[in-house]
Amino acid sequence: MSDKISTPSSLITAALTLIALVAFAANSVLSRMALGGGEARLIDADSFTLIRLLSGALTLWFIVGCMHLYQQKPAKLSDSLTSLKQHSYQHHPFYNWRKWLGALSLLAYAWLFSIAYLSLDTATGALVLFGAVQLSMNVVAVIQGQRPTAFEVIGSVIAFIGLGYLLWPNIGTPQYWSMILMALSGMAWGMYSLLGRQSHSPVLDSADYFSRSMILMLAVLTILSLAMNVNSVQLTLSNTLQSAHYDGVILAIVSGALTSGIGYAIWYKALTGLNPSKAAALQLSVPFIAAVGGVVFNHETLSLHLIASGAIILSGISLVLIARKK
Repeated sequence: MSDKISTPSSLITAALTLIALVAFAANSVLSRMALGGGEARLIDADSFTLIRLLSGALTLWFIVGCMHLYQQKPAKLSDSLTSLKQHSYQHHPFYNWRKWLGALSLLAYAWLFSIAYLSLDTATGALVLFGAVQLSMNVVAVIQGQRPTAFEVIGSVIAFIGLGYLLWPNIGTPQYWSMILMALSGMAWGMYSLLGRQSHSPVLDSADYFSRSMILMLAVLTILSLAMNVNSVQLTLSNTLQSAHYDGVILAIVSGALTSGIGYAIWYKALTGLNPSKAAALQLSVPFIAAVGGVVFNHETLSLHLIASGAIILSGISLVLIARKK
């Protein structure tokens, strides 16, 4: 089996990237709907994260199973499972280490993201999150010898200024601990995205990451239970069974299965055709896409401020996309 990663064409990469970014925008909206509202929030952060990871894992493993049964229809089920085992590269030591790193990155992103949004407003959270994503992905790229070009740096700065201009009117009083958690969440997502550029099988890798991250979360909850003399696992599970949380559970399932599970797998496939600078800059468009979605689906006002900030963001991203490759 070749270790070469299959790279999609430019057109397919563009389409996959657009779908993934829309999924990210929808995920932010769903998360804020479930976790926002102070005392009136629909679900707690632990339950939301656990259900999100579980539904994402189940959805992705279902897709993996369908793919293998379709590709090997004449074969026995046992043969399909053997092929799946071989295709997962689980005998490769580095790959196993990379899988656990990916799972840890995914868990840190999802869990810290949920906790931070309990007290952060949407605008502040988005600005801190994507700023951290930008910084972490570009720093790691430089360390790995993939120094961005001048156009990529200038374009990224312009796009980030546009993002700041878009969100500035809605930024509330800083909640410093929540901002730190959101920054760490952004750094974890940056690491998760960088790992995606090495993915041989985006759907299979994503399913594995979601499954392992759930195991890690249950392990952390168990450790917290022992340290604090509180059954955190039982408390989390009981919270999800309360009738008042059913709407939050539904939002968590949709977020996990569609906008996270399938969305992240599509993002992993798109990443094989993007360099780190482009991948980081493109994500700055997510809050703008979410704002446009509000205009289209929620009949929100299409303001001059939104148009101007969108133009700045897209201009910066365009500079990054047309930057000369070294």
